[in-house]
Formats: sequence, C-alpha cells, structure tokens
Amino acid sequence: MNMTGMYLNMDTWSPSKHEELRDIARGDPSLAFIAVKEVNQPTNEMVFQELSIDGFTHTLHPRIGDSDHGGMLIWIKERINVSLEFWKSVEGCMEGRADSERNWLLITSETCKLAICSAYMRVNKPVQSEYYKQNKDLYALLTVEEDILKEKGYSAIFLADFNAQRGTSNRFKFSNSLHQQNNNGKLLTHWAENQDLRCLNTEIWTNGCQDKPTYHKTIGDR
Repeated sequence: MNMTGMYLNMDTWSPSKHEELRDIARGDPSLAFIAVKEVNQPTNEMVFQELSIDGFTHTLHPRIGDSDHGGMLIWIKERINVSLEFWKSVEGCMEGRADSERNWLLITSETCKLAICSAYMRVNKPVQSEYYKQNKDLYALLTVEEDILKEKGYSAIFLADFNAQRGTSNRFKFSNSLHQQNNNGKLLTHWAENQDLRCLNTEIWTNGCQDKPTYHKTIGDR
C-alpha cells in the first residue's frame, strides 16, 4: 500500500460526507484506505452499520481521555494485508480533556510504516490565556510522540484543525486566502520548523488524468 491508495479527510463525518466517500471509493479502484477525523460516536449498532462502504470494512476509534464524542473512522479494503494499531504514548500525557485532543493510528505493511494523527487545537487566544497554554502543551506532547514513532521507523501525517492563521512560506505554500499570522499561527510555524514538517494541503496530487489540490477555498471543503 502506498500514498496513492489512501484518502485522508479531516472534516466532520456527516451523511452527505459519507455519500462523497462512497463516490470516491467507487471511482478509484486503487483506493485501499480511508480515514475521517472528527466523527460523532455512533450510539447503536444500526447507526454503525449505516457507515458501511462496499468492499471495505470499517471501525471507529473514539477519542482517548474523558471526551464523550469524536474520534477517527477508518475504512480499509477487504483482503488488504495491512496492520492497524491505535496508539497512545505512555510518556508526557496531559491531564483532563486536553489529553483527548489527539489520536494516533499506526499503519504497517510490508512497504509502509505510517503514523496518522488526528488533533484539535483550541481557538486562537492571547498568550496569557489557558487555551494558548493548552495548545502549547499539546504541541509539546505531539513532538514527544512523533519523535518516539520516528525511532520506530514511522513517518507522520497530521490531520488537524490547528485553528491557526498564517501566510505563505516554504512549508506553507498557500497562494490565496492568505492571513496575517496570529498566536496559533506562530505556534504552528515554530512546531513545523522544529519537526521538519510541511503542509500537504497546498500540494497537487495526480489521480489518473485529473489533478486535484488537497486544499479547497470553498467553506466546508477546507
């Protein structure tokens, strides 16, 4: 399995989003893996069965910690030889609800070791605020956890709502909807530089004869 066979989405799951996922699965025979961040936890087996996609098996991993909603919804094509493990570091964990603001999924195959993290940063606030402190602490924890996984041979992708505004740079090559950098943007920039990360949302990925950006300006698709 390689990156061309994966579809990762950070939007909240919804019935209309599910129809979109089904269309994507039908239209791309090479697709082997789908992950969606921020799905409200189904309350019964009937609802869970309605999340099915033909040819795929699915599982829901709820948020860790004391959150009663959210998590990551995974679909994987049947008969694909890949191992999935939901992982939590035993080091440096935060207290309370903040500890539930990220999930790690490890994907391991003969040719791939990929760690996918879904995360949520609190809204932008002054540097003296509790929200800013929680965001800073969460970035510190993500740094520790990514470093642990790097030592195990994993590459990391973050599906995150960073609640950050920033302009363009070598790591964030946005060409439209540019913003003046805010406090969350400064935290994000420092973290990306420190961890040698770049934003994939601005990249163009080729799928057959059609080139599609992973970032869309339209509200609801970004």
